[in-house]
Amino acid sequence: MAVPLAAAVLASVRIVLIRHGETVWNIEGRVQGSEDSPLTEKGLLQASATGRRLARMAELHPTIFSSPLPRAYRTAELIGAELFGGARIQSDQRLSERSFGIFEGRCWPDIQTQYAEELARSQSDPSYAVPGGESRQQVLERALECLHDIAATTDAKVVAVVTHSGLMSCVLKHVLGLRQDQPRTFAVPNLGFTELEFNARDECKLRTLGDVSHLENACPAH
Repeated sequence: MAVPLAAAVLASVRIVLIRHGETVWNIEGRVQGSEDSPLTEKGLLQASATGRRLARMAELHPTIFSSPLPRAYRTAELIGAELFGGARIQSDQRLSERSFGIFEGRCWPDIQTQYAEELARSQSDPSYAVPGGESRQQVLERALECLHDIAATTDAKVVAVVTHSGLMSCVLKHVLGLRQDQPRTFAVPNLGFTELEFNARDECKLRTLGDVSHLENACPAH
């Protein structure tokens, strides 16, 4: 899929995509989308652990780019507190989660029962937008545009981006050469590290997918 690009990437840039920390609705199995719920204690602790891992990365940009949704922005703040004495957070609406419209706030079994037709169309047609929501194609276009803009305008080798699983799924399917209507065969864990490398040949390559090794000892045992 062609996406209009404002500027060329002049040097290799690694973008670390990080899904926000665990939330209350994640535990309850509710669709969040453009709605929000607070981070859990586990989410808070793991966000700080993620910041400590980023702090060990050389040539990291001092700004963290983030979705403006509170669960992502709060995650970025906690990560940033571990960097440079407090990294700057820059929000970008293009990094927001896909809006799921009438699905938001509901659990998947309820959606399957009450909105079976809309769910089936959403899964089979990337251009279909659930009433009140966005299509996967719309999300992919804005996400790729944003990531390319970040890669093309930074002077750093590594940039951290805090975003959401729905958006990351669209991007990763694109990078892996999968159709948007294909079932996802990979996980997008909370606070996992997924690294994309953009280069001057206008290529985007997947380097790391969902690495959570830094979270192993983030939460104290009870």
